[in-house]
Amino acid sequence: MPLLTIVPPMPGAERRFKPFTDFVHTCGWETEFVRLDWPGHRPPFGSTEIFPQVDAQTAGKVVMGYSLGALYAHLGALRARHLILGSISPFFLEDEDEPERWMISYRNGNAATPADVLVGALEDEQMHRRATAVRDFYHQQTYTAVPAAEHELWHPNYLQEIKSALDRLGASRSKVESSSLKPQDSSLFLPEKCKVQSSPLSAGPLLAGPSELYHLADDLSERTTAEPERVKTMTARLRSVREKLP
Repeated sequence: MPLLTIVPPMPGAERRFKPFTDFVHTCGWETEFVRLDWPGHRPPFGSTEIFPQVDAQTAGKVVMGYSLGALYAHLGALRARHLILGSISPFFLEDEDEPERWMISYRNGNAATPADVLVGALEDEQMHRRATAVRDFYHQQTYTAVPAAEHELWHPNYLQEIKSALDRLGASRSKVESSSLKPQDSSLFLPEKCKVQSSPLSAGPLLAGPSELYHLADDLSERTTAEPERVKTMTARLRSVREKLP
């Protein structure tokens, strides 16, 4: 099951987010929370000390943050595989109309990370301006103004958009995994190491060590009625490797 890593917006968020994580589980995803060493009982407004903690726990993962958690994800999860950023706040350096704001630019994120950026359609102009700035920052992104939603993750439309993002990621992941398991992949038949893979033509494992290669090509050539073109391709590759063996 794929894993969604959630960046909490404040201490104790794991308990408050229980209905949301339950919803994510119904979408076919597991969840985990980034464990943060909070400097006190309130979010460290204006401080950057949270960001390295987020980065250390999110490398290569699908990461989601909402509100202040989205800001932590955007500026901290610099090595994430994918970001889902919901209603990002509070104010950045660029929000010049706010005297009390984080003196850090939204441009300090990693623009190369694919991202889904969401904001409630009924949120105020400042929230939309911030969300579109973050949207335009990322090179590969989707952007959704969630219909009829204010700053509320629990709104049915907001949850539906989160599900849509997870479904897209799940479909992409399945496609990549399916491609990586194609039997035409010659790495399955390297003679230097004996690898165990699922054979498309038999119920047992496929042992791709040197001694087995002497027999496998002949065995495959006898089964051309099953999948002719694929079998012929595999047979040719196996015989090529076999001829190079001592």
